[in-house]
Amino acid sequence: MRVLHVPFTFAPDPMGGTEVYVRNLALEQAAGLESLIAAPGEQDEEYRVDGLPVFRFATSKRPGLRALYGEGDPAAAASFSQLLDRLSPDLVHLHAFTPAVSVAMEASKRRRLPVVVTYHTPTVTCMRGTLLEKGTSVCDGLMDERRCGSCALEARGVPGLVRAVAGALPAAAGKLAGRCGLDRGVWIGARMTELTEVRLKNTRLFLERADAIVVPCRWSEQLLLRNGVPRERIVFSRQGLNARAPVRQRSAGTGPGTPLRIVFLGRLDVAKGLETVLAALRELPGEAVALDIYAVHQGNRSGGNSYVAAIEKAIAEDARVRLLPPVPADVAAGLLADYDVLVAPSRLLETGPLVVLEAHAARVPVIGSNLGGIAELVTHERDGLLVEPGNAKAWAAAIRRLMGEPGLYCRLAEGISPPKGMSEVAREMNELYCGLAPAGMRAVSGRIVPVQHV
Repeated sequence: MRVLHVPFTFAPDPMGGTEVYVRNLALEQAAGLESLIAAPGEQDEEYRVDGLPVFRFATSKRPGLRALYGEGDPAAAASFSQLLDRLSPDLVHLHAFTPAVSVAMEASKRRRLPVVVTYHTPTVTCMRGTLLEKGTSVCDGLMDERRCGSCALEARGVPGLVRAVAGALPAAAGKLAGRCGLDRGVWIGARMTELTEVRLKNTRLFLERADAIVVPCRWSEQLLLRNGVPRERIVFSRQGLNARAPVRQRSAGTGPGTPLRIVFLGRLDVAKGLETVLAALRELPGEAVALDIYAVHQGNRSGGNSYVAAIEKAIAEDARVRLLPPVPADVAAGLLADYDVLVAPSRLLETGPLVVLEAHAARVPVIGSNLGGIAELVTHERDGLLVEPGNAKAWAAAIRRLMGEPGLYCRLAEGISPPKGMSEVAREMNELYCGLAPAGMRAVSGRIVPVQHV
């Protein structure tokens, strides 16, 4: 059986947790089926990563607003359709909802291929991408045109009165502005009613057409149920850790006079909350701590270059902090054993992150945001500490506890359980694929093979 995985991007571009998951899943599945990877790119090309065949399909240089807000990139649709005809997969597994990836659903369905979708990040259903309503309170995720449109405008810095005026404009007014070529600056706000309708309509259609939707955590399962996705099409499967990655056990914890070694691995993105940890360290002047940041910068996402510049400035003002180059996924798991604690200060609802599993594999406790998937993976006071996201004083208090509370650090390290392996995830996905496989395919000892007719 040939499965085509479609993530947001792929190596050699910087890879986030979703892309690492796709790579590890495809490697684990290699023995049971043929796994291929297709990702949007500037042009059509083909190469290999870790032995896996990777195909990049060309996208538009500047897709229109309606394409960006859900209708999909027409150039990507044409390129991906050609790729489907060439590769002839038996099943397509989508790992994102973007202008370039969403078109893969329509192209696959036209060929009557089963499609699996994994809900990796809130960007699938949330126009803001964080599921934090107005950037502060956790949203229930129920898609609503008026509420989602207002929240999206607030994310762009549009004042409340202007949001109210923009929200009162009919969608027809936005369509007229679009026909006049008005798709920049203030006109985006004027068109938000139209764009929100486009986005939510296409998101609902995307979810309706999926044969199965994989959720790595319980909060995303509940979100989909609230939005009318039938329970029988939702498949719960937590993320797993790649067994091929070298993992060392942390050899020693903190001691008198020894700095607390803190590590952050993730994107330089406002949603990842690194600025909260830096602010927490400012609450602890003179304390013996050392923070190493292994940061991935995936272009101008939320926050953009101004956020990166602010982080770099804050780091330069504290000699205890180092900004280091990102490390390959296979190296990260072993690297964590050199540290005492991982910080995961996300301000959005994560479905992982994988780095928490890597920390657990190295028996390194985690200080994490009491939010989303982090709160599902970290058990407060047993294998880590959960802290209010964005609250620098609370984060400073948690760090101070690890440094000074007798017995706490050893208790947390001893409370860590081994994480789930990616081989188990691959087995779960292979069983799912088998259930959706075209007629004439069946499972044999974990492999999906053609039925031999006699």
